[in-house]
Amino acid sequence: MKHTISAIVLIVYQLSIAALFDVDQPCATPQYLTLGSPGRIDCDFGESFYGAFWYNSSNYEETLPVLYYKDRKPSGIGYASGEFNISSNGSLIINQVSLGHDHEFTVIVFQTKLETKTIPHFVKVVITVRPSQEHPLFTTCDSNRFCFRELGHPTELSCYIQGSRPPVNLTLSKITLKGPAPIETTETYTRHITLYTSASSIHLSAQHPTLFQALACEASEPPKLLVNNYSVILLQNGPIDITQTQTSTRFGERSKILELTCNDGQITYLAWKKSKPDGSVSNVAKAVFYGDGFVDTLSSKFNVVNGGSELLIRNLAVEDEGTYVCVFGDGEMEGMRVIEVKVYVPPDPPYLDVDGCNPHQHCVLTATQISSRELKCSLNGIRPSVNLRWSFHDQTESDFEELSSSQKLISHDGIVYDVTIITEFRFDAVKQEKVTFECAVVGNTSIVNIMPAYVDVLIPLSEAPPTTVTPNGEPDNKAPLLAVIGSLFALIVLLAVVFLLIVRRRFQTDGVDVGSTPAANEDVPLLSQSERSFKKQLVSYYREACEGIKRLPGCVNVKVDEIFVEGDLEILKSNMNKQKYWEKLDSYHEILSEHKRIILEGGTGYGKSILCLKMAHDWYTRNQASPLKNFDLFILLHMRYFQKNTSLYHAIKQYLLPKDSNLTTEDIKNMLNKANYQISTFLDGFDRFPHNHEYGETDFKEIMMKQVLQTCTVLLVTTPAIVPNPLPNLTTRLRLVGFDEIAQHKYISNVVTNGDIHEGRRISNLFNNIPGIFAFCQIPLFFTLLAHLAYERKLSKELSAETITDCFKGIINALTEDNLQDTLTASEEQILHREAFKALRHTNKGLIWDEKTLNNLLGSQLYHKYRNIGILVEEEVYEHQKYVKKVTFYHNVFCEWFAALYLADPNGWSDPETNLAKILDGIHPINYQYVYRFASGLNGDVAEEIINHLKNVKDGEAFATMCILEQKGGVAGIKDVVRNICAVPVNISNKHTRLLQRSNTQLLVLASENKIPIEIVWLNDTNAYFNRATESLVFTSGIKLPKLETMILLSIAESGKEFSLQQFAGILDYADFCTGLKGLRFRGCILPLRIEKKCLKILRDRSISVEWVLPVADKTLYVLNPNRGTWEANGDKLSDGLYKLATICDQMHIIPYFIFHFRKSAFAKSEMGTSSRRLVCRRISKGSFKFLENKVLNLKNLNELWSLNTIVLKWFGLYANKKCNINNKYLQCVIIM
Repeated sequence: MKHTISAIVLIVYQLSIAALFDVDQPCATPQYLTLGSPGRIDCDFGESFYGAFWYNSSNYEETLPVLYYKDRKPSGIGYASGEFNISSNGSLIINQVSLGHDHEFTVIVFQTKLETKTIPHFVKVVITVRPSQEHPLFTTCDSNRFCFRELGHPTELSCYIQGSRPPVNLTLSKITLKGPAPIETTETYTRHITLYTSASSIHLSAQHPTLFQALACEASEPPKLLVNNYSVILLQNGPIDITQTQTSTRFGERSKILELTCNDGQITYLAWKKSKPDGSVSNVAKAVFYGDGFVDTLSSKFNVVNGGSELLIRNLAVEDEGTYVCVFGDGEMEGMRVIEVKVYVPPDPPYLDVDGCNPHQHCVLTATQISSRELKCSLNGIRPSVNLRWSFHDQTESDFEELSSSQKLISHDGIVYDVTIITEFRFDAVKQEKVTFECAVVGNTSIVNIMPAYVDVLIPLSEAPPTTVTPNGEPDNKAPLLAVIGSLFALIVLLAVVFLLIVRRRFQTDGVDVGSTPAANEDVPLLSQSERSFKKQLVSYYREACEGIKRLPGCVNVKVDEIFVEGDLEILKSNMNKQKYWEKLDSYHEILSEHKRIILEGGTGYGKSILCLKMAHDWYTRNQASPLKNFDLFILLHMRYFQKNTSLYHAIKQYLLPKDSNLTTEDIKNMLNKANYQISTFLDGFDRFPHNHEYGETDFKEIMMKQVLQTCTVLLVTTPAIVPNPLPNLTTRLRLVGFDEIAQHKYISNVVTNGDIHEGRRISNLFNNIPGIFAFCQIPLFFTLLAHLAYERKLSKELSAETITDCFKGIINALTEDNLQDTLTASEEQILHREAFKALRHTNKGLIWDEKTLNNLLGSQLYHKYRNIGILVEEEVYEHQKYVKKVTFYHNVFCEWFAALYLADPNGWSDPETNLAKILDGIHPINYQYVYRFASGLNGDVAEEIINHLKNVKDGEAFATMCILEQKGGVAGIKDVVRNICAVPVNISNKHTRLLQRSNTQLLVLASENKIPIEIVWLNDTNAYFNRATESLVFTSGIKLPKLETMILLSIAESGKEFSLQQFAGILDYADFCTGLKGLRFRGCILPLRIEKKCLKILRDRSISVEWVLPVADKTLYVLNPNRGTWEANGDKLSDGLYKLATICDQMHIIPYFIFHFRKSAFAKSEMGTSSRRLVCRRISKGSFKFLENKVLNLKNLNELWSLNTIVLKWFGLYANKKCNINNKYLQCVIIM
């Protein structure tokens, strides 16, 4: 179906004109009545009108009324026959609706007995008959709303509704992430006596760009004839070919749950299929994510979870083995994943059994104890089958040597296997008195984790002649000759290796082997000696940094690839209205955009630095999945080291290159400014920049503003609240939003337990038993610390995580519990607390100390205690023409913890001349929120002072809320503070982090539980929906807002969202649970035009006012009439035309093309005449709103208004066959009275 801009403008314009004349009428039209039931033509003339005449026709001038109503008394032929009656407000009652009522009625009302000038009101009545079906049906499907069909050839597909009146308009559309996309169809309507069959058909070709397609069939309303007005179908357009898709293998333990991952991104459909070895294929699961969502599985054994990203197989059995194929798509692109599922059955008993040995003790046998000189080893009841191996070594060999053996495999019903291996060995050639034998599992060792069994066999030396022995026990007298031949062969191999190393070294560049990637060879000829040296030194630095990461303070180093798990990453975008919103990225590889300046934001502990190291690793390893493989240079610097007047080139020389580097800062500058170089520079930790978060006197302002290094891609890493100013216009903004449940699961499985299912389950169970811990697991730093400590069994079972103070205190206790020889006193520990606090106050020095200085301040015992634990970390940096040792904390949060211990102890800092505000001078909560929160949780008395202090700090309200929530003993001491916060609007926005959203919701719950009034809650673009099971509103972030019994007003702003009647009813249900609520207000969204009576009962019973600011024109405030279910403003009802205009403009995500200001009385026939009215239209540029063109028309009569669409389009070249593109223009029309 072809749509042009001209057509859209014409439609919107016509709707706008219709909106002008759809003034507030006492009788809506059309009205729908059900055949065979009592009906009512609703009108509202008030309670004081004198009389009304109802005509059973639109030709009222030539017919008699069927019902008179004068002075509150009905009469007339229709009333006398019992066909009609009338209500007190003038509505016509039809006692039994028939097809004879399917026409237009007329009513004339007299407000007074003497009134002669009346206006007829016409009402179109449509008689309805509900079809037997509850939703649209597809021709090839049964009666289900969700249907799946495989197409082997071209065919016709129809969606239909049978036996309805009137005929229903059906729309077939393709389901995409952007919403339903209309497709070209053929509509037919067939009449059978009084009922209709409506159908919408499409020709399906055998050729289609994607293997699957999801279609929706939707019935237009009103009238509402169906229980559900849409159905969906998933079509497969041919056989699935998996030959081009890589197959991965997943083992699952029998009787357990197996999770198969299909896709991590947003999709609109998926299909899971299973292929068995016999060639049979079954449809395991199908899903279409449209509307309420549709999922169909083969049985209850399967389930699709996490928005389609995973398939769960419950109670895994051997019958579930096979090849699982998942095809997924978003309506435009499609992907496939193939997984070979195999079932693992652990052996019974779970160890290798050696004949003659006790499996629970070290086994020692004598040669005489082994019957027939045989060693027998068995593993029973296992799946999959495995191979066993006997090997041995004596005191002259360091490695085990394999023995020749015979293996026997016995299958039990084809499910599990008993494996036995037997070896024979003659001891007459052994020269040692003890030989150690090993029986081990070989193959599938990653799945079958069975420890080898060892047997020591004691042999009397008197029995052994002085000869060597072969693995099968035969004497070997050729050993000397073989030794000579072996030595010569080893010498030849050694010379060959040396030669290859010499040749390889000549072609090795940049610290990366030339042969490691194809791309490496390409740039070798382009590099000078200094450039190759520069790259090699950078790679050496990054390799050391990426391989020196500690999972926990004090632990051994690990590589960044071993611990990196990708968290959620979002990019800031804006729509046509310049409204900004965050959109999720599929991968961190998408960080490097076409813009050369990028800001990466993330809260403290959200993994910003680890991500930077991972990207450095991608660069020097030439990761083919990363765009960094194409970059010539990659610079990663931490900004905490920069001192006054430090330049980028000096910093690179000082911190990234080795001591003996011959490169000068001028060399580095020349290389970075090389025109044909592709360079990426990452500046980590701008929030720790020792210049009060300004550029200072460094050259970073020139770099960020693209005054230098214009072609260089620069990424600045900081916290959300500390973004440098100014920034260039084209700057990409990104943010890390933490670990969701999927990332947490991956981290535990891949990093912490290394795939150990039992350990992973133990950690999950531990977390499930710690109250409140999952609130902090979304912060990667806290989660990784907790997960590793749980794995090492260092977390206390009594750990509480109700507050972040309790959570981090548990982490500190777990890290320090092994320090049994600690003899330090509390006053000695306070020295570290004081130094940490001083460092936060003087951030221009950075959170870094000279090693000797700090050692002298703390004392050797205190310093080495925390250095040995790993909380204090030493590093060597270049400073003042020499290398010195510096000390920093494992993470800045640890510095804030020790600073909070100082702040929470007033005896350490208070005196008559010192107050808290003075102490906290220089420590802004935007930079260091945890020191405030920790201190509030450690000391309730100090918390009250901190909260009052934050109330007087710019942007301190949100942090005051967080500090309140650290109070475990209720709010007795800070009720006034909570009352003051809740006396002004409490805002929860999608722009807030999950942490801030959760803090605000917890504060509101705290206030409600303590009967503190909550004046108003603002929900901004949270996409909240009502969950009846939890009696709460659920946001997109997953945060829940429980019922608030003391909330007075709830204001919901949703930019561009159209609420369905069900969604709106859910908000009203939530309002019903909030017993103190007096009002609801909606902004920026589209609500249902008419509300069902069952929803209105809540509003009437509770006297709740519902307001809606219409998102077009002058943003009029409409109030929901709880009796009629209509929206009204100053007594005027919202018209259908203006509502349709608002809906279309909202769907287009633009401001209205036509904006009208008028007096509704000006369009009465009696007032038109020749009075002066003007239509003023102008065309403006959408980007700059620059005035382009203006047209004025004097209006003379009503008919001229109806032809304005022609006139306006002619003005701007948009009419008839004249082609004109107005993609970048707006039209605005104003009627001036």
